[in-house]
Amino acid sequence: MSTGKTTLALLLSALLPAGAAWAAGNDTLVTAQKPLRSPFNPQIASSGPSFVASSQVLYNRLVSFDPVKNTPIPSLATEWHVSEEWQTWTFTLRQGVKFNSQQILQPTRDFNADDVLFSVLRQMDPQHPYHKVSQGNYEYFHDVGLDKLIKSVKKVDDYHVQFELTSRTRRFLPTGAWTSPLFCRQSMVRRC
Repeated sequence: MSTGKTTLALLLSALLPAGAAWAAGNDTLVTAQKPLRSPFNPQIASSGPSFVASSQVLYNRLVSFDPVKNTPIPSLATEWHVSEEWQTWTFTLRQGVKFNSQQILQPTRDFNADDVLFSVLRQMDPQHPYHKVSQGNYEYFHDVGLDKLIKSVKKVDDYHVQFELTSRTRRFLPTGAWTSPLFCRQSMVRRC
């Protein structure tokens, strides 16, 4: 085969996958990516695809954002209040939130403040008994500065948690709510 025909064949073959995606229809997006080798725990996921697949689909956060208005909307928290000095944030947690259920691990209770404390402290405190479980490398939590921004987190009652920040800031809600810390079932981590 001549060089010109070889080049033409290569160019045409490069267009085949694109044509196949177009044939899928206007409401279908076809993509391909490498197999995910990172865990489906967004607290410790280090690859972009694993982080997005788990944090955006499998886990919830206290507050989400309306993608059109770019304004905060309730998720696991039904409401939140910030102190006048912007250093203390109190969240009211949604009641009746069920964790996923598996044959080998049945949830014993609904989501509550204990899960928030466990999830945040696990990432934030190197002395936490479960900090090193599943690698103990919380890249996103550190990369967005939550490790330096959160001074403390405490349980007010079963459905209220309070974050005390190290400095006055309005960025806690968008930073803390976006994708990390994501809240895992305390009993699930303890059994792993």
